[in-house]
Amino acid sequence: MSEPGFTWSELTKLTPWGPIVYQTNEVTSVFDLAWSTLELDKAPPWTSLLAESQTHGRGRQGRKWVSPVGHVYAAIKLPNQRPFEGTLASVALGFALTQALRDEGVEVGLKWPNDLLTPLGKAGGILLENRKGALVAGIGLNLGSSPFPSELRDPLAPPAAAFPARLGSPKELWPRLAKNILIRYNDDFLARDPDWARTFCALAEKSLAGLGQVVTIHQPVAEPRVSGLSLTGRLMGLAPSGALRVEGPDGEISVWSGTLTLPNRARDAWPHD
Repeated sequence: MSEPGFTWSELTKLTPWGPIVYQTNEVTSVFDLAWSTLELDKAPPWTSLLAESQTHGRGRQGRKWVSPVGHVYAAIKLPNQRPFEGTLASVALGFALTQALRDEGVEVGLKWPNDLLTPLGKAGGILLENRKGALVAGIGLNLGSSPFPSELRDPLAPPAAAFPARLGSPKELWPRLAKNILIRYNDDFLARDPDWARTFCALAEKSLAGLGQVVTIHQPVAEPRVSGLSLTGRLMGLAPSGALRVEGPDGEISVWSGTLTLPNRARDAWPHD
């Protein structure tokens, strides 16, 4: 299902400063609205849309994202340049968002490649799409409450959790996060040294849930290739490409995509600085 295009005058601008944030009411999908608006109007990078609710929100692999009023449903246009390139793009945004939330006083880690975890479970997610040279990220954050287990469709996902309601309403929180992400991009992501990707990934993996733990990746796409439907090994960190480094029975493997399953207890997988 797609959204009709909007003109900027039909949307409410939330921010007189920093990255531009526009707010709208209920939509089918803030992602679809972004593609019909942001790309069409050639909005500058870091422009974002915030929806009050979604009737057909979607997550990774087309899974339904339960989207009642009171949570963050945002889509942000990213600069289509490093570090937002290839496999590294999701890691880069995930790292920036976890750090922005930590600046809000929240315990949060990144479950590779695009889930945001509190010690109790999954409280947010990221989805990236690249079309015709434009890169847009959809971001969903549970605030104060989380979906019932019966509403979840991914049996391999961590239990649902939420960020604390004290962070404020979505229209208060999201502009702060968007500004923080932009500041981090300018401060941390534009290193000019030849080995910038390795340096960045060493920084990003400090937020990585499951680091040093034995994990399982289902349906891995890996180098060297993996036989079978899953790979179990010790999570060693991130390659400069953003791929996951896993120490398996036959040595280290770079995993480009797949579904990561962490140890049973969320606290066991928690990142420690």
